[in-house]
Amino acid sequence: MVGGILALMIVSVGVVLLRGDRPVASFAPGSPEAALQAYLAAWEAGDDATAWASFSARVRAGISEADYRTEAPMVRSNSTSPGQSRRAFFDPATVKGDSAQVRVTVEVTTVGGINVDRYRTVTTVSLVRESGTWKIDQELMGLEPWGYSKF
Repeated sequence: MVGGILALMIVSVGVVLLRGDRPVASFAPGSPEAALQAYLAAWEAGDDATAWASFSARVRAGISEADYRTEAPMVRSNSTSPGQSRRAFFDPATVKGDSAQVRVTVEVTTVGGINVDRYRTVTTVSLVRESGTWKIDQELMGLEPWGYSKF
């Protein structure tokens, strides 16, 4: 009987983990959502030069590429814990001229033993169109605001 209960618990955890999986969204090339997705992919891959280049001229004026590339790995290493994964889901962008807002829901899942904790946070990311290309127009490292006094 105890073995059957344990097997049921393991199967239940597996269903919880698999049920939430979604394919990676595909956005129209040149859209604000595609620009944000490319930035987050670069951030997650540790491609800090590409992540920095995803920012608007206004944001890039606030931190040099060298400083960003120094700070980003430290922020990234503190942003997740063992057994933790994150996914971001985008609402359609709200575009007004050369400005856009993308509402992002970040889902964090932590697995520890038989426990699975999941929580969601919502943030909005601002973008601007510069020379026909959407750029992130706020100070971010991943989806976290910069918290440094020089900014």
